[in-house]
Amino acid sequence: MDLVFQRNKNERVLAYKDVCNSCLCEMKDVEVLVMKALSLELINGYIDEVIYPRQTRYKIIEALESCKNKRLSMPPRKHGNIPL
Repeated sequence: MDLVFQRNKNERVLAYKDVCNSCLCEMKDVEVLVMKALSLELINGYIDEVIYPRQTRYKIIEALESCKNKRLSMPPRKHGNIPL
């Protein structure tokens, strides 16, 4: 729990590796530890996705490719500039 609160409010995303180093347990036991803490409501949050380190590059490329054709469109102006 201290590991989470040592970070800034906006930077409280933890990797399994960080939890593993802090709790002095093996990497395979971290998921069980996190699930147990979530089920007992000791921590709040959600697990978005669990991937292996070798999948990281593929996931980043996939996410960037999905954003490639997206464009941010501005809403139409409600009021024009009034000349003074």
